Amino acid sequence: MAIRINKQHKTIMDKMPDVIRSEYKFRNLILAGVMAGMLSVTEPKGKQKKHPHHFHNRPVKWAEHGDIGYEQYWNLDRTNGLFVPRVTTLFSNGSATAAKLTFINNVRIAHAPLRELNEASERTSKMMTVLDTTKMLQLKEFGSSELHAAMATFTIPNCNKGTLDDAISEMSKLISKLVKALKDASNNQNGLQLYDDDGNPVQFVGALMTIEVTINQKKLHSMDPDGLFHPHVHLVLLTSDDLDEVDGRKRLFSYWQGLNSNYVLSPDAFNLEHAYDNGETDDARIVSEATKYAAKPSMYKILPTIKNTQNMKTYDQFALETFVELFKAIKGRQLKRNYGLLLEATGFINWITDGVSVKYQGNDPRHPDNERINILNAIMSGSFDESKVHVPDIMTNSYTVKPTGGYERLTLSDDEMVYANSLLLQGSTWEIPANIKWPNNKKADTYKWLLEHFVFIKPGISGLIDQANTWLQALDRRMNWVHYHVLDPDEKLDKTIKIRKQIDDVHRWLNMLNTIESIEGPDATTIQTHDYHAVYKHVSLMQLMDAHHAKLVRDNNNKLTGVTFDKPDVEKQLVQTYSSDDDPLQYWNGSTSFLPYGILQEYAFWQRRTLQEFKDDRLQHTPTKTIDLVSKMDGNTMQKWLDKSLKVKPKKQLSFHQMFVAGSPQNPLLTDDKLDELCNLFDDGTAGDTDELFV
Repeated sequence: MAIRINKQHKTIMDKMPDVIRSEYKFRNLILAGVMAGMLSVTEPKGKQKKHPHHFHNRPVKWAEHGDIGYEQYWNLDRTNGLFVPRVTTLFSNGSATAAKLTFINNVRIAHAPLRELNEASERTSKMMTVLDTTKMLQLKEFGSSELHAAMATFTIPNCNKGTLDDAISEMSKLISKLVKALKDASNNQNGLQLYDDDGNPVQFVGALMTIEVTINQKKLHSMDPDGLFHPHVHLVLLTSDDLDEVDGRKRLFSYWQGLNSNYVLSPDAFNLEHAYDNGETDDARIVSEATKYAAKPSMYKILPTIKNTQNMKTYDQFALETFVELFKAIKGRQLKRNYGLLLEATGFINWITDGVSVKYQGNDPRHPDNERINILNAIMSGSFDESKVHVPDIMTNSYTVKPTGGYERLTLSDDEMVYANSLLLQGSTWEIPANIKWPNNKKADTYKWLLEHFVFIKPGISGLIDQANTWLQALDRRMNWVHYHVLDPDEKLDKTIKIRKQIDDVHRWLNMLNTIESIEGPDATTIQTHDYHAVYKHVSLMQLMDAHHAKLVRDNNNKLTGVTFDKPDVEKQLVQTYSSDDDPLQYWNGSTSFLPYGILQEYAFWQRRTLQEFKDDRLQHTPTKTIDLVSKMDGNTMQKWLDKSLKVKPKKQLSFHQMFVAGSPQNPLLTDDKLDELCNLFDDGTAGDTDELFV
């Protein structure tokens, strides 16, 4: 997963300070909401109830299904008072437009800025694959894979404080009605018909809907509850041909106004435009619309920091209530929805993602008894059309913020590059096993057709090398397209630089694979690297100790005896945060609140060395990590998957004759006195030619 940024002349390092501030505000407001009794926490169950956590800030309200999960709140509570982990080291692509956190203490609460950013890349990649699948379904159904996309924004007047939940529910229902009308026009010729520039009806293919909510800052600061929230819908319409944009705008707005007859809507607040990039349908733009945040992470910055919920100022109370209402309205709600062929394509990708659960065969004693196997990475890595491949963001550098300002860029070693791009490698190659028996139904037929038309990467290092060369060919084609079709000089330069940096990243990737091939051979299906997660967990701890002004204490013989911080409780919180059961290092002792002696030694080493020197030292104590390039979905597992997920379970139905045999083994409860009542189920109350046949 990676953080992405698309604005020109901006890098991820420009964006991260705002994200960190938003994360700090978000965590503070969640904690304040719980302490004020506005947010509930899920009550402990099972092992949690027998061995409950100790809370510094015990929740006021418990609930069977709380607003915040039990473990989520505990993770948040135990880090309260620590600085939000400063993201000072990131893996990044060459242009620094996409990055991956090396390590972060993520509280995993829905809509937390760092969680949203961490999951953004995965959502985008999946949505690109969904879009490609939609094109194939359109090819199968209509004979053409070319999608035509238009993007619309539907709004209503701002809603008042206390009404956001109802407003979102109503908008969701109305958008579904609008999309149904578009589908009816194509299927039944009786709904909302859109036309092309020549006045011909346009076939509805699918739609992507995202609900987004913003807060009116002026209303917030003046504590005015009227019109405080602005919910709106982003809708991407996919059609078989281009829409007449002017005519489509009028028809869609008129229909939307009809659905919202209790409001007077302004045409200026409605928009419809084609998803084009210099005449070419822009898949990335379509996907970015579909993966928008329900609430922009940067919005949390405008809210205050709540320090004491027992004695809040009037503004703090109003702002906290505003945040809680927003959080409750968007948490757990389906704010993104697909329609038409996009819904079918999403079902296919969800089926791939779900895979099948099998008994774990590995050696890790901490692993659960079962593991889930799928071919998601293999699908994300391959393509339906070899001429239209998506080149992923490849992490080739690390960026580290300097204490004095600015940042330092380092080129990743081959070993670290393997770890940083492990999601591009793990299970990325696969071949459909032979002699698979597919269930006999429509869904199975469609899914089989899609997999048979998909180009998977051939297992082994050589397959990945072939894929890298395919990426280079795709980038060369893109560069030529920009050269001949982009006329604006600044835009052409910006796109050219970006593509060149992508080409450099792929060449770096190719060199790494060639080196591994020269050692392991072309048929190798596993790669070894170090577990850098453990390394960067300790880097994060060192950085956090710096942030809290750690000072090592020594005796007269200069021997380490302890450490002091700017606040007395920091050391205990650091131990709680960083000494977890999954830590591969052995010197943590969960029974003490003091940092182990080994950590103090590391910090002394950290103060005298560079980041690279510290990492090199830690690698000597770090276990290796094996990355399996081939999906574990073998023939037997795939057959089990298909039979379990696609086979239609036969319903136990009686034959027509058996239904009327009293006391038969098939129907032992049927008695003669109930036969007349059963027969009446087949009598429509009128006598006709068909009825006379049974006289």
